[in-house]
Amino acid sequence: MKEGYAVTTTSNIEEAKNIAISGRYDLVITDMPMNNMKEVMNLIEEIKRASPGTKIMVLTTRLEDEMKQAAETGSIDAFYTKPF
Repeated sequence: MKEGYAVTTTSNIEEAKNIAISGRYDLVITDMPMNNMKEVMNLIEEIKRASPGTKIMVLTTRLEDEMKQAAETGSIDAFYTKPF
């Protein structure tokens, strides 16, 4: 822990799902790989159901319009397109 922040990392969807829904997080940052968008969106929905106050930030190569639509529906709170 540094400067009052605790960070948890994971490398796969199932582990991320178990961790995220079992705890309370202020912010979840996730990658949205091109070949796994549906699974990541399901993860985001589960996190929002378990902890509606958790903010979701997505790093993605997806089209900006797709991410804007997800942000408008409240699924995600912020997105950044790669490369930065």
